[in-house]
Amino acid sequence: MELEQKDLLEEIEWAREKMYDLSSQLNRTSHEVVAISSYLDALLNKYQTTYYKIEN
Repeated sequence: MELEQKDLLEEIEWAREKMYDLSSQLNRTSHEVVAISSYLDALLNKYQTTYYKIEN
């Protein structure tokens, strides 16, 4: 199921907050922080390719 733009932005915000929370409690190279960071990267890439158009 594809996330709509609003849902995707909410998921990005949740993942960003989760990453900051985890990184303040754990080592930044811990499995948990790396996993949420990778998830956030994937969400941001999806948002960029789906909704963000670069004007030339």
